[in-house]
Amino acid sequence: MGKLTINSVSDSNVSYEGVTTEMDEFIPLVSLRDPQKYNTKNDELLMDMDENGNPVFVDLLSETVDSQVNEAVQAIITKLEKPIIPFTVKKGGPDFTFGKGDDDGYISLELSLEKDKYVEVEGATASIKLKDDTNYSDKVLVKWEDKIDVEIDITTKNSIEFYIRFLANDDKDRFEGDYENLFCGCFKVVTKIVKSEILFYSNKDGEYLGKKDSDFKNNRTILISASEYNSLGNSTYLSKISEDRKLKNELFKFDWSRRNNGGLPSLGELIHNYPTNVQGSRATPSSDSYAVNQCAIRLSFGLILSKFDISLYPNVNKTSEGYARSSYGFAVWLHNNVFLPQKFKNPQDFNMLKAHGIIFLWDKTEGGVSHIDIIYYGQTGSGYYGADEIWYWELK
Repeated sequence: MGKLTINSVSDSNVSYEGVTTEMDEFIPLVSLRDPQKYNTKNDELLMDMDENGNPVFVDLLSETVDSQVNEAVQAIITKLEKPIIPFTVKKGGPDFTFGKGDDDGYISLELSLEKDKYVEVEGATASIKLKDDTNYSDKVLVKWEDKIDVEIDITTKNSIEFYIRFLANDDKDRFEGDYENLFCGCFKVVTKIVKSEILFYSNKDGEYLGKKDSDFKNNRTILISASEYNSLGNSTYLSKISEDRKLKNELFKFDWSRRNNGGLPSLGELIHNYPTNVQGSRATPSSDSYAVNQCAIRLSFGLILSKFDISLYPNVNKTSEGYARSSYGFAVWLHNNVFLPQKFKNPQDFNMLKAHGIIFLWDKTEGGVSHIDIIYYGQTGSGYYGADEIWYWELK
């Protein structure tokens, strides 16, 4: 690039020195329009954060000589299949003493899995238009301060996250710049496919901390410290993609239900796989001579057939076939390793006609026999007995 010096004829103290092509280049910056007004019931605006909770920054206009910018990346979480995101085109190049430089050109975009380079995204496409135009296209001719809209078409049924990378090119009218596909804006999109809820409890005292929507297969519970929960911020949604990344860096740990792809099986799966004899009487899956009371064995049999993993249940409390023994022991294990049940200190408060899931009927008397079972709207797998306390895991 050549060096350019311009001296004022009327005032010898006024001059400009720079690189010749910078004056000829279309150098914009694309940013979100009116971010303070953007949050809606369908979208949530936030800053993109790394696995340590620090803002993510991106280098823009890095090909230029005098106009490089390092900006924090904003992001939206959206549950819309075709979100329309508003942006503004700002002047990104330097101010010149003698003229404003090239103020118009083309803006196009690409969707990428990475912010700093193009990596193809599957399951989403995007197009662009001036705010007041009718039709979208793959690029748009703009000037500084023009308002543009980007429409994202989400075609996948799974949650995905990606970056919108804005690219600028000169329109070759009055000025002919050399820069091509100048990276001039970056914005993150996370699709919000709500399939379940994540319930957060304190790993110190079991206190309920709050819940967030999620795209995990089933509802799940996370045991977490209060400070770690607060570090998640005000987001009402957590993506499996994002949380998998955090888990790798051990920002916090999911409970054992993670091993089972989101927790306990569905109610329908468990009912289908719960064992009964041909005549409908209580099944006895274990042939061990000591296995007289088999309520925990029957429940674990149904869970195992439903692809639920109990391999970490203590072997000392397993039958020779690998089923769980001890209704109390199995209930405590589910309590500690899957998700916390609802607890009814007064059994009369429990409405069995509306219940659907797993129940533990705890007999606290000396020598008393407790019971664990499936329940679905008044019916149980093998019985309903008096109890001093009832634990209830709801299944859907």
